[in-house]
Parts: sequence; C-alpha cells; structure tokens
Amino acid sequence: PLVRQIDVRPLFAKVDPSNPLYEAPHTHPPDFIWGFGSISDFWATLLFLWRQSRLPPPENYDQAFSTYEQTYYYWLFWILLAFVGGGILLWKRKKTLLWTMLPTVPFLLSFWKVPSMVEPHIRFFSQGFSGVVILIALGIYIAEENLSWINRKLIFTLSGFLVALSLLIPIEWPVSRVIVNTHLASALPEHNDSIRALPNQYGRQIHLFVLPLTDRERRLSRRWGMYCERRLKKDGVPLPFFEPSPKQ
Repeated sequence: PLVRQIDVRPLFAKVDPSNPLYEAPHTHPPDFIWGFGSISDFWATLLFLWRQSRLPPPENYDQAFSTYEQTYYYWLFWILLAFVGGGILLWKRKKTLLWTMLPTVPFLLSFWKVPSMVEPHIRFFSQGFSGVVILIALGIYIAEENLSWINRKLIFTLSGFLVALSLLIPIEWPVSRVIVNTHLASALPEHNDSIRALPNQYGRQIHLFVLPLTDRERRLSRRWGMYCERRLKKDGVPLPFFEPSPKQ
C-alpha cells in the first residue's frame, strides 16, 4: 500500500527515537487503490502525502548513513542537470510545458525529496530517475531545435561526457546481495560451494527493517522467492549473478 510505504515516521524514529513527532503508533488514512477505493480516500491519501513531505527530518539525519554525503553529491549532480533541462523548456515551450511534463511530476517530486525522506539507497534513486532523464532529454531536444550552433555530434559528445562525469563521483551503493546468493544456493545446490564463497555486501538498509510486514506481504514474499528459485532451477545457469563461471 502506498500510504504505508511513504510513511517516513518509522525511518525518522529509528534515527531519532526521542523526537515526539515520530513516536508510534503511526496511524494511516484509508489507502486509495484504483478500482477499489472511494474517491474520498484519494483526497485523504493526497493530504497524507503532503503532510509527510512537510515533516522535518531529524537533525542528525545525514549522520545516520555512512554513504549520505556521496549519494547527496550524486543527487545534486543530476538535479542540477534537470533544472537546466527545465529552464530550456520554460524558455522556448511555455505553453506545452505543463502537458509535456505532467506524467513525470510524481517521479520528479520523488527524486526531489530523496535526500530528506528516504534512506540513501539506489532503489529510491532509480524510482524517480526516469522523470529526471525525460526532463534533461526534452531540454536537449529543444536546444537542438532552437540553437544553430548545437548539432547532434555535440549533443552525443556532451551526453557521453556527462554520463562519464557522473560515474566519476565516488559512490558505493549499500546494496545487499545476501538474498540473491541465498536463493541461488537453494536453487542450484550443485554450485553451492562457489556461491557460498562469494563475499556478501551488506548495507544498513533501515527502510527494510523499520516497517513490519503484513501477513499478505509475507505470503507474497514467500511466493516470489519460490517462483525465483523454480525459475533458477529451470534455467540452471548461475550467471550473470556472480562472476566465476562454472566452466572455469
């Protein structure tokens, strides 16, 4: 459910347990679901999202995550490029800007709130990144149409340079491979020794532990795990999940 997933209070309470703003129990309005919920639930959901966005993060929020500073500079790099793309659109296409960008607004808003509402994790960056890319791409397209000194060769060169520059930002995403290796070892016991020998990468991943799962979510998780293992057994190929090849 969207409401439970967007609730930042459990995460903030984990960082600052003494703050009364984040104290449990955390009540939620009815969660609006297309085709199932009432239209009144829709407005209640929007109001809840607005209140969540206005909730101040803990004072020591950035210190709770070892990778916060790295991910912040990565976020800042792309958000500045998005502002440039948006500025170009405002400059030349004011009338069509709203209709062009309306579907990307939720993605842009989620990316904008990444530093203050979620843990610095690649999952949350990727969820809103599509809106940023579209905004930058539209800005490049409008610039090519209206500026005579910009050609496709320059655009390809500049785009490649920006991507390469983003890769130079020193960042280590706290992505855990433990669950991947566990499913691989269960599905492919003949490769168990090779899989178990791989180093597991752990992250703090507060967002995975602060929100208790419902019974339905546990059932979905178990079924998904069973499906993944059946598919892995059927394929019988542990690559590309880890580098050592069985032939080696």
